[in-house]
Amino acid sequence: MCWPSWTARPAPICEGAAAILTYRTPTAGFFPSLTACIALVQALAALLYARAGAEGQARLRQSEGRIAAHNRLSPTEGMTP
Repeated sequence: MCWPSWTARPAPICEGAAAILTYRTPTAGFFPSLTACIALVQALAALLYARAGAEGQARLRQSEGRIAAHNRLSPTEGMTP
């Protein structure tokens, strides 16, 4: 679960989570930027991908292929993970 570090405590949805990832935002606005959260999630995904080995990476490519087959608005031809 991701939540901004400027809040007093995690959201109720975080209760019972095995891990909570925090991130900083430049302001404490009501609608903070999600850029830091997205960067944190992408870094975690890259780490997991690197640790998955050949079998895990092949499964991810298969999953992305199935998603791309249903997404006509954003073609992914020629893209590699």
